[in-house]
Amino acid sequence: IALQFICDGHPGDCPDNLDENEETCIAAKRPAKENIEKFLHAAYTLHGSKLFTFLFGEKLSRSIDENKIFWFDTLASAFSVSKNIHSFAEKTFMSSSDLAHFRNIFQLIHDGRLEDIPLFAQEAVNQGLAALVEKLYDSGFMD
Repeated sequence: IALQFICDGHPGDCPDNLDENEETCIAAKRPAKENIEKFLHAAYTLHGSKLFTFLFGEKLSRSIDENKIFWFDTLASAFSVSKNIHSFAEKTFMSSSDLAHFRNIFQLIHDGRLEDIPLFAQEAVNQGLAALVEKLYDSGFMD
């Protein structure tokens, strides 16, 4: 189906109206899942679990260390289709304290407050993390 027909308000373009599915409509406004997954893998290769602990908290970072392939896919999918940060937290099993931390980190990046971010994470911000955060913000992720 052509992209112009996705989330156009006209059901029936796809079987089962998948072109009007909420997650499909959200994903249409976000970076492609595959691109997010590649970015996460590259960021992990460059910065290791230290960056992921900084972003997501200790619990999720430990899980990522134990099963990278699963978690890169899960995180990329959650970033792509989650209506907002709360939905993302549910899909990734974040605790409320990790969610509060994650929200704060995203806000720091969005606001450009690099002086409040450790040097290793500043590198990730400059290597594409800031662009991902902005695209997520623009699509309503922080609502």
